[in-house]
Amino acid sequence: MTTAYIYPQSDNTVNCTPSSGTNHAALVSDLSDYTYNYRSGSGAAQDILNINNPIPSGAVINSVNLKFRCATDSYGAEYARPFVKLGANTTWGTSRGSGTSRATFTDTGIARPGGGNWTRADFNSLLIGYELQGDYNPGGGKDPPYSTYSYAYEVYLEVFYTVLGQAPTSVAFGAVTPGSTPATGLTYFTVTNNSTFAIDIKISGTDMTGGSVPWTLADDGVPGVDTVGLKAGLEGGDYTVVVKKTAPYNTLKASLGASQSQRWGLKLYTPTSFSSGENKTGTITLIGIAS
Repeated sequence: MTTAYIYPQSDNTVNCTPSSGTNHAALVSDLSDYTYNYRSGSGAAQDILNINNPIPSGAVINSVNLKFRCATDSYGAEYARPFVKLGANTTWGTSRGSGTSRATFTDTGIARPGGGNWTRADFNSLLIGYELQGDYNPGGGKDPPYSTYSYAYEVYLEVFYTVLGQAPTSVAFGAVTPGSTPATGLTYFTVTNNSTFAIDIKISGTDMTGGSVPWTLADDGVPGVDTVGLKAGLEGGDYTVVVKKTAPYNTLKASLGASQSQRWGLKLYTPTSFSSGENKTGTITLIGIAS
């Protein structure tokens, strides 16, 4: 199992106050207590930040931890709490209340916003952030009036993942004619689940490019003019799984057990006619999702 640490890369929507400059994301991703974002006065403010996606293609996400280094003053209603957002859905981390000493806190196994299992693709659009609240008392028996603060020093993700094993990683069908159906055989490829739990393996494909006219990959697997079909199959079976370029993708293998392997193959359905005879190349992607 491999660990990736994912830090904020740029500002999305920011409303807290930076300790210096204007780049909120940089202040909470440099692992330094000398830079931070903060909130003073009544009411809450949020910083929502963009991340990058360093998880490699084909990876299975085992779990995600949300890490947050924060502190709050101890005179009123201060708090600090982290979150992750995916589309319209938000998962909140633990709120740290008034009088929290500066420390790094971990929400272990943070749930995917919107439910379901984490996938590699989630990190293409996932947002990370925090909500901070200070306090302000203009009097109210306190003399003098005061403003108190809450602080965010770091926010980041700790992602544990496993990469699917795949061998070989390519196949050359060679020269083909219109309306032909070359195949690899159903034992040509071997995919291995290197995780510690069962996974479902989805399969997707792309259009085939090269030359003056590309071949469009048909989502129904039916070839046509400059349109190619692709089907996959498992050892002992037949080529019955249509390889689509448009989600939702079809399942190649359901519930492949931990440390288990599956042999499989591809069948190409060449266009009924094609406009160019140059070499064509396409990409097949296997996607692992916890069962």
